[in-house]
Amino acid sequence: MGEFNGKFFVTAILVLVVGVCFLVYYLHASSTMSSQDTIIANLNNQLASMTAQAKSLADQLNSANAQINSLTGKLSTATTQIATLQGSLDSANSQISSLQTQLTTTNGNLTSTQGQLSAANAQVSTLQSQLTNANSQLTSSASQLSNLQGQVSSYQSQIASLLSQISTLQNQTSSSTSGQNTLFSSQTITQALSQQSLIYSFTPTYSGNITITGTSNTSTGYILVTNNTSGTSNNYVFGAGNTITVALTSGNSYGIYFGNHDTSGSITATLSGTY
Repeated sequence: MGEFNGKFFVTAILVLVVGVCFLVYYLHASSTMSSQDTIIANLNNQLASMTAQAKSLADQLNSANAQINSLTGKLSTATTQIATLQGSLDSANSQISSLQTQLTTTNGNLTSTQGQLSAANAQVSTLQSQLTNANSQLTSSASQLSNLQGQVSSYQSQIASLLSQISTLQNQTSSSTSGQNTLFSSQTITQALSQQSLIYSFTPTYSGNITITGTSNTSTGYILVTNNTSGTSNNYVFGAGNTITVALTSGNSYGIYFGNHDTSGSITATLSGTY
């Protein structure tokens, strides 16, 4: 700022010197003119004009100095702001460097996680394959179990049939020893009007006679013997103290019924049967 003021002041002095030289030259050149007063008046006017110009230049110099001082303050403020911004920039660069380091670490972790995910997906695929195989084996085992259950049911039926045959053979053995096999004994039945009930059913393993004995409180009762194999049946009147004998064929299924022909009341009978 001082260097600028000095240059401006030198310029102003030079302007004044040039003016004075011009005045001397003018005086010398005007010595032949008619009136020295006129020359002096003109010189005074020029000096006044130059003085006004010098004052204007001084005012401009002061204004320029004020502007320079204002700009200097603004420059100082800007310098301070630049220093502050530089500090902020350095801090931001430091944070960016830290974030880049964290990003690198995160990328490494992501790569590791992706590897673990790929391994986990492979394990899931393997487990799904194993599950599919297990389900297939389970289905096969269920089918085998169903077949085995069917075989067990068949074996149970065969065993039941064999037990029935054993029982029949035992009954035959007992019958061959005693001559008679008791089918039912002293069975009391009360029968409503125009109704009949099943007393006994069986399939004889040898041909023979069934004998039915017993008592009844009326003579309206009857014994019905049905051959379920041939679809035939025979009806026998059964009154008080009757005995009925019916021939049966081995291997046929028979049903023994007691009924009441009466249309106005019920009857009661006590029955026994042997074969």
